[in-house]
Amino acid sequence: MENLSSNLIKKIKRVRLVATDLDGTLLNNAGQVTDTTRESVRKLNGLGIRIAIMTAQESMLQ
Repeated sequence: MENLSSNLIKKIKRVRLVATDLDGTLLNNAGQVTDTTRESVRKLNGLGIRIAIMTAQESMLQ
């Protein structure tokens, strides 16, 4: 977060929840979480922001 402006950091800190889809968002085309995504999730968690994973995959819903 050292590269972000203080104004942007203030806005980010107002966020309480990030909802994300799996395929093509949280997961790459190989179905894996990249190091960049993993680090982003850790940073959000460190700011106290919760992550909600959403999906419409039937296999996950059964």
